[in-house]
Amino acid sequence: MYCLLLFGAAALGLGGIAHRRAYLGCRAISDYCWINNCSSGASCCSNGDYNGACQDPVETAVAFLNDCSIIGRYRGRKVYLQDKVCYHNKTYVLFAFDDGEHMAFELERGSCCPCDRSWRVVGYSYADI
Repeated sequence: MYCLLLFGAAALGLGGIAHRRAYLGCRAISDYCWINNCSSGASCCSNGDYNGACQDPVETAVAFLNDCSIIGRYRGRKVYLQDKVCYHNKTYVLFAFDDGEHMAFELERGSCCPCDRSWRVVGYSYADI
């Protein structure tokens, strides 16, 4: 009986590790070099200019990319959704560009109000796959 309890606890521990080791594209989410988004409001969508785009994490990431990204060469480029991983109140989005470059975004839902369904960009990565 004692051995079964230990085995069960070990299995739960491994399950927790596997859950934290979620993948975005070909890499573990924890292996990306995330840059914190320090802009006011933590998202361009906070000012409501995107007519509901903040309700969808992919659209929020596109709006951020086109209006707020630090490197201007990414603005206005055609992007392709390569991968999207969701769990709890976080979503990770990976975009690919025509030239093979990638960019990843970390988004989360507003936590100050349970009725707030808006997504905001909290981090991004110039991802090399």
